[in-house]
Amino acid sequence: MIYWKVNFLDKIIVSVQNKNQQSYGIIYKSLVFFFILYLPVLYTHEIGHALACVFEGGQVETLYVSWTGEGHSNCIPEPNNQFLYHISGGGFASVLSATLLILWRTIPNYVKIVSITFSAGQGINALIETFAYASYVNDSSTRNIVFNVITFALFTGLMILYNKQPSTQSTSGFSNHS
Repeated sequence: MIYWKVNFLDKIIVSVQNKNQQSYGIIYKSLVFFFILYLPVLYTHEIGHALACVFEGGQVETLYVSWTGEGHSNCIPEPNNQFLYHISGGGFASVLSATLLILWRTIPNYVKIVSITFSAGQGINALIETFAYASYVNDSSTRNIVFNVITFALFTGLMILYNKQPSTQSTSGFSNHS
């Protein structure tokens, strides 16, 4: 009888350790995938502005991004449709970041975490850049801190959410785990 209880506890401890190792796996994979897509998403944001610039008949003079989240594209002459120009950066990056989610049932959870993070973050960015443009442009250090905090909060919240969910097999036959 005592022997059975010891084996039972050992099995629980082993399964908890395996579960935690798997959970840490999703964190590591999410972080790696996040940093792989970080600069491309920032460039996509600026390319969205550039597309609106060209659509309005302008020319893109500069386009750059940095690891801190700072990005800029300069359109000459200034576009007539300022609403389109301001919303196009975050809107374009948000839509492209969400394209992976079309395959929801077949993509691993770490891809969902990163795609949702970038899609939601860029969507929020598009709204703020469009409807609060003066404060968006005038205080770039606060802007970068705010957007980095939003991105970190989304990413962390999604990792916690998916860390608590057990791995499951989807009905499509593809594995749905980290």
